[in-house]
Amino acid sequence: ASAKIHFLNVPYTVEELDRACVETVRANGLESGYIRPISFFGSGSLSLFPGACPVETAVLAWSWGVYLGEDSLKNGIRATISSW
Repeated sequence: ASAKIHFLNVPYTVEELDRACVETVRANGLESGYIRPISFFGSGSLSLFPGACPVETAVLAWSWGVYLGEDSLKNGIRATISSW
């Protein structure tokens, strides 16, 4: 027997999520910080099968200091974009 795979169908468009991110940053008065839109299966069933659970979406945002140190602001950083 094969298992049926259920994908997380986010009920918002990319444009709607973009607007939600901008509104969240604005509402929190952030000049800089970290923002994380996240979607997940919410509650609805206590079984191991998430298909009956609603898809929940949230935008998290908080102030976050200089992540790579003050020196990175003055001298820059080296970065690589992975193809993986």
